[in-house]
Amino acid sequence: CDDVAILTEPNCFAAKLREALQSEGAKILGYSDHVFPGTSGLTGVFLLAESHASFHTWPEYSLMCLDIFSCGAMDPQKVLDRLAATLPFVDVEVATSRRGAKLFARAVPSDS
Repeated sequence: CDDVAILTEPNCFAAKLREALQSEGAKILGYSDHVFPGTSGLTGVFLLAESHASFHTWPEYSLMCLDIFSCGAMDPQKVLDRLAATLPFVDVEVATSRRGAKLFARAVPSDS
């Protein structure tokens, strides 16, 4: 896959992401994508037993956003590292957010 295909052809990036997810132990339950007419931008979503991974592309800006969420042992950073090693990304910005910690703490009833 060349630089343009990664952003415009669903199977090109999805195959790399699938491989990276599986190599880190993710259990893929399903996959769906959509190509937007006109821009050839993509949206793809992997439904995982651990949560999900989604990507959105804007070829006209040479931009991709990737979200990897895990409620299990899979490490999203390791998935990203595998992708970055095999794809021609120039700039990679990473934001990490621990989700659910406060929500789960409040959801547990107290012993009153």
